[in-house]
Amino acid sequence: MNLNDEKQVTQPSVQEQIPVKEANAQEQIPVKKPNPLEGFRGLLFGVCMLVFLMGASTVAIHLYLKNYMSNSKNVYEVTIKNAVKSIQNMMEKYEGHSKMLGTLELNLESNIDPLQDLSDYSYILEFGVDYDEKIIQEGIKQKQSSDLLGATAYFKNNQLYLDLSTYDSIILLEEMEESDIELIFEVLESVNLKDFSYLMPQMGTWFSDGIQADKIEKSKTNLILGGKNVKVTEHRYLLNDEALTEIIKSIRDGILNDEKAIKLFADSIYVSESEFKKMLEESNPEINMFGNDTDGIVMKIYTSGSVNDVVGFQITNTTAPGEIHYYVDGNNFEFVLTGFTMEDAYEENTLKVVGTEQGKATNVSVNLNNQELATFVVRESSSEKTDFDYQLNLETPLKGTVTINTKEEKDKITTTGSISVEAEEGYIKLNINGNIDWNAKIADFDTKKVKELSEEELEKVLEEFLEKLVDSPLFPVVEESPILE
Repeated sequence: MNLNDEKQVTQPSVQEQIPVKEANAQEQIPVKKPNPLEGFRGLLFGVCMLVFLMGASTVAIHLYLKNYMSNSKNVYEVTIKNAVKSIQNMMEKYEGHSKMLGTLELNLESNIDPLQDLSDYSYILEFGVDYDEKIIQEGIKQKQSSDLLGATAYFKNNQLYLDLSTYDSIILLEEMEESDIELIFEVLESVNLKDFSYLMPQMGTWFSDGIQADKIEKSKTNLILGGKNVKVTEHRYLLNDEALTEIIKSIRDGILNDEKAIKLFADSIYVSESEFKKMLEESNPEINMFGNDTDGIVMKIYTSGSVNDVVGFQITNTTAPGEIHYYVDGNNFEFVLTGFTMEDAYEENTLKVVGTEQGKATNVSVNLNNQELATFVVRESSSEKTDFDYQLNLETPLKGTVTINTKEEKDKITTTGSISVEAEEGYIKLNINGNIDWNAKIADFDTKKVKELSEEELEKVLEEFLEKLVDSPLFPVVEESPILE
């Protein structure tokens, strides 16, 4: 018999083998429904595991930070880097732009003669620069409704232009030497924020690398923070001749190993990179300022809390009186500067600024030699808003309010606000509207409107402008100002 044929024999199906009654009974058996809690239990277990892992990670990070910041060398390194970072954050918004147009519009309100005559006017200051096109724009304007009086100067295409509101054309004053234009931009670019932004963290790293960890003394002490006695750890480092030499050597070697830093420093002092490199290599980093190992500048950094947060610093000099310190705890802070010079003579002067948190505000007091000079009630102080009241205890007491709002966008920073001053004679309020535009067109004027005038014609145009200026309310105020006397 063929085995394959045997396998092909048709077998009755299971359904066919079940009697009809049994089949009907089977159909009536209820189907088991899935338990909705089964999925929930799985989800709950997953959430619990996630919470556990997050908690474990938090504890691990907490322990790591506590251990890391218990090392005094790390305390100095983190403090230096944070100080550098705070400055960098302020500079970042101005970096990476090849052009900029800034305008500031001021409006004065007052009930004091002759300032009240200015209340109907706005005064506009502007400055623009385009590094790529070598263009500069600067001007000042007085506006009353649709009436505008002002002057704007342009440096463009190696030429100097003047736009007066009293003349219907733009005046070509003179053609400038290309070297003069280059010199102007060399000066402007010498304070290139992008270069500073690169060098600052590098310098901070080289400085901290030069600190000798085994020379840092660590001890427990107490500070008064916000009126409370707080236990802190003091990390003391003496910057004597040896310590300063190590730091200078670290900075020198860091620059020598950084080609970009060499170029930036060389360009800033107008020498070639090879010349600057040779100067560093031949330099002697040894410092002989104090003459012994026990004298120098004493730096103290204080840490507190479960992860050893930095809560203050102090700087003193073993060979001279005086001290500077800053302690902070939340919105409570204290800044003290002692032993500085006033009126060309040394005195034991003490400047003390104390901030104390009171509800949603911080009360700030400024004292000089135990005499209160000023008080402030600071409601908000952030990158978006500054809002505080002040009182100046001068011979003529002054008080007022400062409110400044700042809005930052991709290519623009807008500032609005006001500064008020109240005195016995009356009040002054200065309303402020300003903006910085990173994408504006600089010196964007119609070249068809440009005219070149003779000396006589130019003199006449300028006289007309000055006559209009003398008639404006600003002129007598400026003329009578004690600043100009």
